[in-house]
Amino acid sequence: MNIIIDASSLASLFLPDEDSLKVEQYLQEAEMVAAPRLAIVETAAAFYRRVRKGSLTIRQAETATATWLSTIQSGAVTFYEDTDVLSEA
Repeated sequence: MNIIIDASSLASLFLPDEDSLKVEQYLQEAEMVAAPRLAIVETAAAFYRRVRKGSLTIRQAETATATWLSTIQSGAVTFYEDTDVLSEA
């Protein structure tokens, strides 16, 4: 099964919250995980939003960002251009 994931779900993988376990379990069934290219920046922004809200330290956000960058570089998520699917959306 191929799964398209959004930035908020991606962020929950790196910063445990109430949805983390559900997202992890769902992704275990995936043959391929894909996301719009914009999710690269949106996921990192989600980390820093939590810093502004006070639920995360800067250090935790930096660690989450480093892990997110490693995930991107590993090719674990396939990114596509948002405009490629605009007509379908």
